[in-house]
Amino acid sequence: MKKRNEEQWRALFAQHDASGVSAAVFCKQNELCPKYFSLRRKQLAKMASKEEAGFVRVKVKPKIPHEASGVKAASLTIRHHVGQLEFGTLPPPQWLAQLLRALA
Repeated sequence: MKKRNEEQWRALFAQHDASGVSAAVFCKQNELCPKYFSLRRKQLAKMASKEEAGFVRVKVKPKIPHEASGVKAASLTIRHHVGQLEFGTLPPPQWLAQLLRALA
C-alpha cells in the first residue's frame, strides 16, 4: 500500500469526482482499496468540517474610555474604624457580602 499525505488524497478525490466513474471502478483503475478510499474520504471530510467550524472572524471595536463616553466608572469606598478600602471596580457581590459580614 502506498502511503499518501492529505494533499495527495484530496487530489485523488478530485480526480474521482471529475472521472464520472464509480468509486469501485476508480479504485480498481488506480489500484486502491475501495474500503480505505471510502474511509479516507469520510475522515478528511470530517476534518474539513471541523476546520471550517473552528473560528469565526470578528471585528473588534476600540474601547472607549469611560470619561469620553459620558459614563462614570463604578467605584466603591468602604470606611471602617480599622481603615478604609477603595475599589476602582466593583468586586463580586458574594465576596462583598462576606466582607461586610466579617466587618459587622
